[in-house]
Amino acid sequence: MYNIEKHKYNIAEKQIRSSVIETYLISTGQPAEAVIFSCGNASKCLAEKNIKVTQVNNPARWYSYTEIYQKYKIFDATSGHLPFPLMLLIAALLKEQFPELKKESHLVLPTGSGETLVCLKIAFPHLQITAIYNENKNTQYNKRAPLNNIVKLLSYLIIK
Repeated sequence: MYNIEKHKYNIAEKQIRSSVIETYLISTGQPAEAVIFSCGNASKCLAEKNIKVTQVNNPARWYSYTEIYQKYKIFDATSGHLPFPLMLLIAALLKEQFPELKKESHLVLPTGSGETLVCLKIAFPHLQITAIYNENKNTQYNKRAPLNNIVKLLSYLIIK
C-alpha cells in the first residue's frame, strides 16, 4: 500500500530534481528536452516543467546511459542516471527543505534507483538509512541500476 508520508522524501527529491534539471538545461543552452525511463513520480514532476519530455513508462528492463543516448540523443533524466554535480545540488536543496533530519539518527527509505538515498546521505552524512526495495512499482530492485553499489555502501541496512 502506498503511504504518502513514508514516501515524502522520495517525492520531494523528484520535485527538486526536476527544477535542477530544468535549470541545468537552460544554463547549458541545450534544448530543453529530456528522456526519462520511469514508472512514477520522476516522470510526473519533470513533465510539469518547461521541458519537452519523452517518457518511457514501465520499461521492461533497465537501460544503460549509452543505450538511452544512442536511441534518443537528448538529456537522460532517468532516476539514477543524473551527473554527480546535479545530485550534489539536489542534496543541498534537500538539506534546506528538511532541516529536521539533522536531528534524526535513522531513516527507513523506500528505494528504487537509489538516487534519493544517495542525495539524502550526501545532505545528512550522519543519518543511518535503511533502504527498502520492492514495496511497489516505484521501488522495484533492479540489478542493473547504476547506483546499486553506492546504495550498498551508504545504507545501514538493505531490505529486498
